[in-house]
Amino acid sequence: AVMVFAWPLHRALRRQAAYVAEQEYLAQHDTLTGLKNRDGFMREIERAIAAAPGEVMAVLLLDLNRFKDINDTLGHAAGDHVLEDVGERLRARFGDSGTCVARLGGDELAVLAPRLETPWALENLGARLQECLGRTILPGGVELDLAASIGAAVYPRDARTPSELLRCADIAMYA
Repeated sequence: AVMVFAWPLHRALRRQAAYVAEQEYLAQHDTLTGLKNRDGFMREIERAIAAAPGEVMAVLLLDLNRFKDINDTLGHAAGDHVLEDVGERLRARFGDSGTCVARLGGDELAVLAPRLETPWALENLGARLQECLGRTILPGGVELDLAASIGAAVYPRDARTPSELLRCADIAMYA
């Protein structure tokens, strides 16, 4: 009798655990690109600061140039295709390096670069990001060359909290 009741309970608990894991993933990831979302990105910054409070790291904020024009002229499906492609490019280029890439919303992306040894490393990262974006994308057969405005903030020099780092990177992007 115990087995008759235990087996369905065991299956229900496994389904519940899978559901909880899926909800936790969705709570911290962008559904279109699979990258971290704003909440997941902020948590990554918090973890990085807690793990190495004195270590220099950078937050880079990217805003795709003329993205509104893509949505307005080619449609939102083409804009979604561009975002998916950009997300995949950034994940492929930076995903294995310990660098966290996120889509914060719309056409705004962010990168957390831990262990920044030299000031040139930040410039190099910015150049690699532009190079990664610069390759042609073909949504719906239309050839697009992307570029982004990029701003950076360095921990602990520019800011000491995740929200301050993001704010400083945002100011730098628009400067």
